Amino acid sequence: MRKGEIMLNINELNITGRDAPRLLGGGTPCGVSGDCTPASRPVSASGSAERATTASSQFAVGELAADIIGLTGMSGAGKSVAARVFGECGFKVIDCDKEAREVIATPPCSEAVRRAFPQAYNDNGEFDRAKMAQIVFSEPQNLQKYEKIIYPFIIHKIMNIITTAVENAPNDRNFLLDAPTLYQSGADSLCRKVVAIIADKELCLRRIVHRDGIDERDAFLRLNAQPGAEFYRERADFFVENNGTLETLTNEILKIAKELK
Repeated sequence: MRKGEIMLNINELNITGRDAPRLLGGGTPCGVSGDCTPASRPVSASGSAERATTASSQFAVGELAADIIGLTGMSGAGKSVAARVFGECGFKVIDCDKEAREVIATPPCSEAVRRAFPQAYNDNGEFDRAKMAQIVFSEPQNLQKYEKIIYPFIIHKIMNIITTAVENAPNDRNFLLDAPTLYQSGADSLCRKVVAIIADKELCLRRIVHRDGIDERDAFLRLNAQPGAEFYRERADFFVENNGTLETLTNEILKIAKELK
């Protein structure tokens, strides 16, 4: 087993309720609109060895090996484009934000969220993501409360996805966790390497407004609730500073994907 690989058997993980590790959560999807150009460089992150050791020891069960790369970064920096390129290079991309939406809409997670945040549901009993975004991004304690509820359910789903995929295709074990809250949730401990996409804050703000159709105030609150560029520079093994053209971003991700595959 290579350094950074994890052995998976979801039935032996024993992840239940609030006692589960805070490993993976949903965030706002990070897309890109307009031009975006990066400058990337490998970063010798002090946490790399610790991540590999933690992942190997915590999930060294069963007989299935998976090699997992993490992808994270600022909202509006271009992470969705990076994930698409990784997918085209043969990585199985797990969209953690998408999986989070499905988990949150399904019992028992949906029931726990509704008990804690009844104001996030409309008169028909439907979950209002826009309303929830306003609630959690306006008050840090609300975000912490929300994450504490959803992370155990989401990590269980993600590990099931990986385990099933490896069982069905044992020789195809390269996964990419596209996770906006990779570090905040602790999911970086699952990853052999982490790639972060960052950009100038003002550019991210404009992209979020255009992409999500929200006003600048809501976009500003969302960005301010998340780490800035320096957070990712200090932690990621690779980072791409994405302030220019789509072609340049694509080429930089292709280089990194080739090195990591």
